[in-house]
Amino acid sequence: MVPKRGGQFGAAVPTTRGVRQGDIISPTLFNIIVDAVLRYVDRRALEYFGANLMPSTLFYADDGMISGRDSQAIQGSLDTVIAGFARVGVKVNRGKTKWMYTAGSTQVNRIQHGAYCNLVTGGSDSYVDRGRMIVKCPVCAMDIQRRCLQRHLHNLHPERIGQTRIDFFSPTPQRASGPRRYVVGPPPVGCPVPLCPYEASTATNLFRHFAARHTEDDLHIAGYPGYNKCPRCQQYVKGQEPSARHLNSALCQRGKKRWEAREAEEELARQLGNLPTFYIEGREIDRVDEFTYLGKQVSSEDDDLRACLRNLAKAKAKWAALSRVLKKDGASVAYKSRIYLIVVSTVLLYGAETWVITDRIRRILSSFHHSCARHILRCYICRVPADDNPDGDRWIYPSTEAVLHKAKLQPIMDYTKKRQEVFHSNYLVWSPLFAESKTWKSAGHVRNFTRYHQQFTSNLEVTREA
Repeated sequence: MVPKRGGQFGAAVPTTRGVRQGDIISPTLFNIIVDAVLRYVDRRALEYFGANLMPSTLFYADDGMISGRDSQAIQGSLDTVIAGFARVGVKVNRGKTKWMYTAGSTQVNRIQHGAYCNLVTGGSDSYVDRGRMIVKCPVCAMDIQRRCLQRHLHNLHPERIGQTRIDFFSPTPQRASGPRRYVVGPPPVGCPVPLCPYEASTATNLFRHFAARHTEDDLHIAGYPGYNKCPRCQQYVKGQEPSARHLNSALCQRGKKRWEAREAEEELARQLGNLPTFYIEGREIDRVDEFTYLGKQVSSEDDDLRACLRNLAKAKAKWAALSRVLKKDGASVAYKSRIYLIVVSTVLLYGAETWVITDRIRRILSSFHHSCARHILRCYICRVPADDNPDGDRWIYPSTEAVLHKAKLQPIMDYTKKRQEVFHSNYLVWSPLFAESKTWKSAGHVRNFTRYHQQFTSNLEVTREA
């Protein structure tokens, strides 16, 4: 405890008793100690690992996160954080501490073998018929429709979500280890790869089929010599080197993205097979694929889809509870829209300031937003029976723009963009203050506190070295 009088700090008074839980000064004292420990941790990490491998340590109250690219640097910073907090009487909860490996999303949009066979041959059932197919749950062996299996796993077996994959088509044939070389006659000819039903009418179609479906294999067609793979997109081009016209074509650009995604997927598989292990006081920390930090769902795929779906589930529950009351009381359209914006949209867009809005996230948010607008106006999708329509049954879909205009709402992307702009403007204002420590020291009321703060941090270093 340090007394202050007349703008000056006095000598430190040793204390043997802390404050009670919930005291007004308790959060302030906690933040002072945490800030001192983190500055000490950053200096030690910069000294031992350098600026390139130095992990980033971020704390909000008592929720902390350490991120970096080097496992040894992260483990060293974690040990330093634990030791620093232990010297001021704070202990890290090992049971709540998890670690996650984030490598980004490397999913390749590769069609399954059975679906590709159905696409080529034109056989098999329709999408609706496959959805009604009776399958067995891989966990409890319960008979259930295929379209309901995902919800069944989510409700009754949540621990198996992401670990169970069901292939409702014919199994993908096991390819031989290593690339193979195929030699075929001039077209029309079928694909020489076993169990592949593709029939090519021209050599160009067969070359493109191999580049998309059998990238690792090599193909030679009689009567078409001199064709080699482009090193960028794996498409077959004539000559030893691809021409500038081919490199600038859309076909090469799409193939390049597909090939880079597959290489990233293989590299991620190798990395996942050789992951490090982190410890707290000699005990191993559990690894997770998703974690909730400050109310936001953080996933190992490094995208915001799971956070969006989590917010969507909460927003649906909130709107279901409010819409019953609003319908029962006969609220006006303006009042319903106001309640939706204040309550439901706030839950839906929580944390959207830092989201990377993909096309799928945009469609999910827009679909729920338009659905709520139709419920506000009580304007639903209706079906005109065949008796009243000579052309047969047809569905009437209300215009999205008209529904939003009547409900006095804007497109959901306008609200998202506004939240992101406010967040970015605040970041640009405050980031220089956090980046330059001189800005903080220039304030008179902070100068003395900074001196004692540095002295407290240096005492931590002396204690650790001793």
